Amino acid sequence: MISALSSGLKGLGLSCSCILEQENLQNMALVKRYIDKMEEEFDLVMIADYFDESLILLKRLLCWEFEDIVYVKLRAKKKKLEFEEEVKRNILIWNRADATLFDHFNKTFWRKVQQEGPSFYEDLKVFRKINHDYQAMCESIKYQNKKCKLSKTPPCNILEQLWRSRGNTFSGHGCGPIPSDIAKYRRLKST
Repeated sequence: MISALSSGLKGLGLSCSCILEQENLQNMALVKRYIDKMEEEFDLVMIADYFDESLILLKRLLCWEFEDIVYVKLRAKKKKLEFEEEVKRNILIWNRADATLFDHFNKTFWRKVQQEGPSFYEDLKVFRKINHDYQAMCESIKYQNKKCKLSKTPPCNILEQLWRSRGNTFSGHGCGPIPSDIAKYRRLKST
């Protein structure tokens, strides 16, 4: 008997004890009912393998700007794990519910991308350029804060510099501009 839990279903908030039992993870009718329930509750399921594409969908769904979704890669995996075919088959069998979950939302994801039309890929290209420039700026700034061990510059300092470079004020409190500055900035951009 395998006692491992299905991390994909658990990671998406599956807390029903009846489904967390291993034998129920092989009950595909039960798994599919749960996937249907998730489909009703989530407007977007982001996929880590397509992180930039996921962020563009999120940006469009929430009417955000590019600066709302920029990020710095930390501890990015450089090498993809390779497995023999038999190991791959066994993993899919053992994690059948997770594989079903991924397949469903992967298809849903690409259907949403397709529905966005050609402008989606234009946004993706622009975003990748912006994010590349942001990453380069972060790498060029000297390390200023001993507490921040994951990045050369604390994220708040980077956000402050980006915000100031656009001619905006920075509150100096917390991390990022004050909400009224963000609202004012967006109103000016929309006029």
